Amino acid sequence: GLAGQPDTLWPMRKLGLPLVVVDHRSIEGLLESIRILGGVCGAEAEAERLLQDIQSRLEAVDRRVSGRARPRVLISVQRTVGTGRIENIYIAGREGHLGRIVELAGGENAAPAAWAAFPMVGAESLVRLDPEVILDLVPGFCSAQVSREQILADWQSLGGVRAVREGRVYVLDEDYVFRPSPRFVRMVEKLARLFHPEAFAP
Repeated sequence: GLAGQPDTLWPMRKLGLPLVVVDHRSIEGLLESIRILGGVCGAEAEAERLLQDIQSRLEAVDRRVSGRARPRVLISVQRTVGTGRIENIYIAGREGHLGRIVELAGGENAAPAAWAAFPMVGAESLVRLDPEVILDLVPGFCSAQVSREQILADWQSLGGVRAVREGRVYVLDEDYVFRPSPRFVRMVEKLARLFHPEAFAP
């Protein structure tokens, strides 16, 4: 984001333009930005209501998943799709908002803590990680060109991985999955149901 790009901010400051920089690299930063922008825009009450709604929904999820075994989750954020195998795959490390969303939903990021934020990994590494759940984040324009069945079929080349073997590979192409925003809570709710379906059974 702009918070990490001082060369981009300097020209705007030089022009005297009003500038508010917020940090969406973490869930905590995102929540704080709602409060900041509410103050800047004179919408403090609306911002607080939004924060209270998010907190209430997160607490509702936590009540459902608390105390349950956390599945080890691999988050694929970019790869070549529709080739019949897994190629050029980048995954989400433990830093950043995606890893935190997985935690809030009752999962555990399968990526080792020492790995980079978005490492590129090979098939051998995926087999070694052996995640219980795989989240395949595929932008809408890709899923419009390649069918969901084809996207899922790519993973069959790694049939020894537990998530593949047990049918727990999930394709996510909703727009709120790709941009840190207040709608992250919708992803938390969705993932919690995928990780712990028994906790949401009627």
